Formats: sequence, C-alpha cells, structure tokens
Amino acid sequence: MEHTVGADAALVRKFDAFRRKRNRVSYDAPAAVSEPEVTEILALARQLRRDVEAWLRARHPALID
Repeated sequence: MEHTVGADAALVRKFDAFRRKRNRVSYDAPAAVSEPEVTEILALARQLRRDVEAWLRARHPALID
C-alpha cells in the first residue's frame, strides 16, 4: 500500500499487525479481540479508505463517481 497508493508506513504496519492477530484469533483463540482493538482497526480502515479515494481522485478521477 505504501508503494501503490502512498499509504503511510505506520498505517501499513498497523494493518499488518492486525492481520497477523486476525490469523491467530481465527485459528487459535476466537473472541480474543478487545473492543478497543476493534475501534482502532475500524478507524484505520476508514483512514485507508480516505487515502485510497484521494489517490484515485488525483490519478484516476473517472473511477470515483
């Protein structure tokens, strides 16, 4: 995401950390995700969406309608 849409490196690292946790939770410990973690990943997802939409508007505006 850093190299394609220019997402912040810290944002990418956080997503990767949540992805690894999701994989562990899916297989080893269901329901091991806290409410603050859910809130954080939702905020990160919203930020990523804004970043991707801005990137698309700047480079491929016909795709945003």
